[in-house]
Amino acid sequence: MREEDLKRFFLGELDAERLAAEAACSISRIDEIETSIAIEDMDRDFTVTRDHMRQLLTAALAGKLNEAELNAIAFTLIASDRFEFNEDEVVIEVLHDWSAPEINYPINNVTLEMHRSWLDGINALPARQPLSKSKGIVVSRRWKRSI
Repeated sequence: MREEDLKRFFLGELDAERLAAEAACSISRIDEIETSIAIEDMDRDFTVTRDHMRQLLTAALAGKLNEAELNAIAFTLIASDRFEFNEDEVVIEVLHDWSAPEINYPINNVTLEMHRSWLDGINALPARQPLSKSKGIVVSRRWKRSI
């Protein structure tokens, strides 16, 4: 996934279908647990806002981004050295939810609407319960493969 294309989507220069194709092509499933995401870094910093997150939500709710594609996009944003979030706790929480749905919330229309309510300030972020000890079982592993 080219970070520049993700930025272009946020700026309205790239449509959701093209972004979905880019995200889908970046995913390499190694096995049931491990996935790599191919990411090409940008040259400059870019700040992701709540409006940008709403663009992703709108595309996902319209069926233009599926769960795997939204997951890859969220992982790309988090793994990037160039995307910034101005310490917006809501943006950061939503990205972490999307990047690890197996331990946070599954990605579906109900949870996407919940995330929208957080981004719109209608509902506050919930208090998170500490994760229980997992007996050392790994449920997933994603890593950035630079291209």
